[in-house]
Amino acid sequence: MKKLSLLAALSLFVLLSCDRTPGALAPKEYGAWLADPDNGLYKSRKINGITLDARFLPAEYQAYRSYRPEDGVPFDSAVQSYKCGLAFQVTLQAEKSNVTYSDLMYYNVPDQQELSSRMRFLSFNINEFITLTSDSTTYEPVLSNFEGYNALANKISFIVAFVLPEYHCGTFDSVREPLQLTFQDPYWEMGTNHFSFEKKVITNLPKLSR
Repeated sequence: MKKLSLLAALSLFVLLSCDRTPGALAPKEYGAWLADPDNGLYKSRKINGITLDARFLPAEYQAYRSYRPEDGVPFDSAVQSYKCGLAFQVTLQAEKSNVTYSDLMYYNVPDQQELSSRMRFLSFNINEFITLTSDSTTYEPVLSNFEGYNALANKISFIVAFVLPEYHCGTFDSVREPLQLTFQDPYWEMGTNHFSFEKKVITNLPKLSR
């Protein structure tokens, strides 16, 4: 009986240790923590040779990346400007050696006119192919940014931000159902892809120490 109790206690300790979120992390460690799939905020899959990534961007991390002390705005105020939205980054990337997708931006583009049309669509119509679903309601982004095409890395990136009535600047009304980020591929023949993010993970983030 004592052996069973000891084993149960050890198992519980291991589970709690694996699930524990750090209290605070320096910027470099914070970025690495966010990029670790085991922490639930970074999702990745490979389809037809294209790597499709989706990651949640916490308010503190966004504020840190854009913060300029010379602007005279306190860092806490910069964080507040991001805190009430839910932001995600979606990226597509393929190896340059991939015969089909060696140039993602020009894939199936016959001429310059079609390329210009694609650029406009990716810049101004992100709401048509990236959405967020929470508790059976689907939301379009209130802010979106086509970060552009990195030819050297053969990578395309988007950032989207959503405002949900049940999300109150760091807390949800309920954490039972996960968020579902959806990417409906408009050009690269990857179909519709869903990425699930647990709300309890989003509300239990480490602090960013500066």
